[in-house]
Amino acid sequence: MWRICAWAGPIYLVGTLVSWAAIAGFLPPPREYWNAEEVYSFFTDNNMRIRVGMALILVFAPLYYVWSSVLSRIMARAEGQDGVLSSIELLGGFGTTLVTFGSVAGWLSAAFDTELKTPQDIKTITDYAWFWFNATAAVTVTQFVAVGSAFLIDRRAQPLFPRWMCWFSFAMAVTLVLALFTPFFHQGPFAWHGLLTYYVGLGGYFAWIICTCYFAFKAIAALEKEALA
Repeated sequence: MWRICAWAGPIYLVGTLVSWAAIAGFLPPPREYWNAEEVYSFFTDNNMRIRVGMALILVFAPLYYVWSSVLSRIMARAEGQDGVLSSIELLGGFGTTLVTFGSVAGWLSAAFDTELKTPQDIKTITDYAWFWFNATAAVTVTQFVAVGSAFLIDRRAQPLFPRWMCWFSFAMAVTLVLALFTPFFHQGPFAWHGLLTYYVGLGGYFAWIICTCYFAFKAIAALEKEALA
């Protein structure tokens, strides 16, 4: 069952990326400095693809906490059964899923019945969706810090996760905190479409999932060998 749940990670990754970037067209994303008419044009010109892409993300999003659950069990073996980091990680994974639901519901609302809304209505809804998406990054930060800490204290001769992955998790936690600056910038690297908050932050998040998936499968194999020894 662990391996089956571990496959939820790669499926979530591919499904979400395709839905977000290729179908919904959020790569590059709508700009934070766009006025109401520009936002309205984006959501009317790409109406159906946004609705289909966001609806698909709602399908794939629950796989993130399924994957987080097996990662939590692996962490429990690294930190010991009395540890709390595995629980923090699981709650962080579940919270990240809820954040996804909230922001996607906002973008779906903006794309729904656009002919009945004013440009300012759509801009207000999408502003809320972006700030929900970015400002709640702190939830995912707790997950990254818990993962890095749990595997850093793993005292095995051959740790379940390499040390560099622990530091990569901490670095990603710091990067996601940068998203909290988005309410103060309309342009530049700290805007929600900016280099640091969007491309480095979101790109690093998906790179972290790829690496974590790989080492999670290796850790499961190592734990199976321990059980047979």
